[in-house]
Amino acid sequence: MDALAEHIHQVIQSLFADHPVYASESAFQGVFAEALGDCQREVRATFEPARIPPRRPPASALADLAARSQPRFLPPEGRDPCARAAKLDVLWESPLGSVPIELKYRTRWNSDTYGYMFLKDLHRLERMVAAGACTTLGEKRFAIFVTTQAVYWKGERPEPEPFWLTDGRQIRPGYWVQYDQKSPDTLWYRYPPFHLANQYQFTWHDLGRSGRYLLIEVERQVS
Repeated sequence: MDALAEHIHQVIQSLFADHPVYASESAFQGVFAEALGDCQREVRATFEPARIPPRRPPASALADLAARSQPRFLPPEGRDPCARAAKLDVLWESPLGSVPIELKYRTRWNSDTYGYMFLKDLHRLERMVAAGACTTLGEKRFAIFVTTQAVYWKGERPEPEPFWLTDGRQIRPGYWVQYDQKSPDTLWYRYPPFHLANQYQFTWHDLGRSGRYLLIEVERQVS
């Protein structure tokens, strides 16, 4: 484990040592950024094109969406999950350079979107080339997911199987991230699918009463 990852582990563990629950994801992000020091929050991010182009939505999906009472028009190549208005949770000016960090925090399960959102964080970090005024980001980036909900580390329903973050799971480069539903709106519009460029292994770390957390080291995609 490198020095940056080790320091982030220590910060997360210290924040939950005497404070098992935070009021919200935003509250956790705030204390995390303060503990790291020299951080900016919610800065506008820009991205390079995906190294592995996503699959194109079928013509039937494009037609279905366009024919709805409230039409949804997709470009032939589909929607890009790295939206132009996307923001990075935390930009840390570490001793080794500018480090982008994305965070998720859940104390209850009330939606099947968080596995997707975490995997999308990995994809965004792979493609990120700038954040705020910083145009020279470090090659190492980090995605964090803290939760009390065992459904995430066990990898089980009601989470959609393509998004399982099961403890010990390894996914290979090129993994396709898409809902396992039939609705074109879900499959192609509301939750744009994508390929992950790199390989990942999910190892959950114990936080006692505060649940567990993932800390994933992400590298910029190779062009």
